[in-house]
Amino acid sequence: MCEGEIEQTRFAFDLSLNEQQYLQNIYRKTAALMEACCAAGACLGGLEGEAVLQLEAFGRNLGLAFQITDDILDITGEPLITGKPVGNDLREGIITLPLIYLLEDPVYAPFLREIIEKRDFSPLTMEFLRRPSCINEPVKRALDKARLYIKTARECLAGFTETREGAILESLAEYVLQRRL
Repeated sequence: MCEGEIEQTRFAFDLSLNEQQYLQNIYRKTAALMEACCAAGACLGGLEGEAVLQLEAFGRNLGLAFQITDDILDITGEPLITGKPVGNDLREGIITLPLIYLLEDPVYAPFLREIIEKRDFSPLTMEFLRRPSCINEPVKRALDKARLYIKTARECLAGFTETREGAILESLAEYVLQRRL
């Protein structure tokens, strides 16, 4: 986790950050913790071998999806609900997956680059980034990526779905996607 936080700081305001680097970073800062927690829980619950590996993989994929949806909420969430202002990550120089996708957009990328280079995080600028015409496609792509990780996480629960614990983990996976609302 510390490596992930340090790496995130190293890439602050770095417009060259790509999707692969982003995913490596969120693995280190979020998914590795969930991966370890799920594996530890499996071991403490008396499971061994493949079952532990399945739950470890569940935690990893859940963690990746959780962080992606959290990054989406940084742009689309309501401050009264999220407890932080819109664009807080961007203000701190954190380039998230929706922003990486927005930086690929030929219309909006130049504007976003200028915002980041000038550090213009005024309320007007942040509201512009929330406009549907600007952010809908990058958010949709990021959400699709989170859904893919949740699908993979659910597949890791094969063999556990008939248990109470499996049902709880299934609900947790569903919550990660629903929390964006």
